[in-house]
Amino acid sequence: QSLQNELLDKAASSSVADTISPGRFVSSRDGSRIYYVGDMSLDRGQMNHVFIAEQPDEFGPNHDNPWDVLMADSGHQEIDAGEKSLVTINGYRYVGVPGQNNYSILQYGKYKVRLKDGAATVHQDSDAVPTLALITNAFKPEFAAELQWRISIVLSVILLAVLAIPMSRVPPRQGRYARFLPSILVYIIYANLLFVARAWVEKGTVSPYFGMWWVNILLLIFVFSAWWRSNRAFG
Repeated sequence: QSLQNELLDKAASSSVADTISPGRFVSSRDGSRIYYVGDMSLDRGQMNHVFIAEQPDEFGPNHDNPWDVLMADSGHQEIDAGEKSLVTINGYRYVGVPGQNNYSILQYGKYKVRLKDGAATVHQDSDAVPTLALITNAFKPEFAAELQWRISIVLSVILLAVLAIPMSRVPPRQGRYARFLPSILVYIIYANLLFVARAWVEKGTVSPYFGMWWVNILLLIFVFSAWWRSNRAFG
């Protein structure tokens, strides 16, 4: 119990900079500020390609309120009187409302941003999530789409390999490449249906239970049909 409390206290007192990973967007606990760094040193002391976007607390979460955006070449963390700050070097500061032209631009050599305390939220792409985690969260549309996409990739290799056998059989009077174009069309249609089905699952248009399975079922039916017609023609 004491170890658990110690870990919770440490997480509560950690700043966002302690959880930043290169190439990942990280938000403050209240969601009002977003951080991104392109890369950083092993000791986390030096950061390159720093991006910070914030909608100030006094405005509240409103699409018509201005955003404060910083883009800098580099940055590093400083602790002054117990307060953690991120010092950005050689950058630009943009303040304005997205979609409107009345914004201000400030070029600076050094700009200090006070880091907000508390645990951060890491926005990780679903394609970087381990398969076991996807299975555990399979009821969520984004994770369900990624999981079914990975399964469909495996199924596609098997089904297309089986389909290639009847599609490669050509009657003697037809040219060697008579089935080449139809095979390409089958693959293009199947691949596009997979992309469409994945987008539908991610957006919640289609239930994860229905998901992308119908595309693979259609291909499976086509495979059986191709084998049946091939056996009749060459049987």
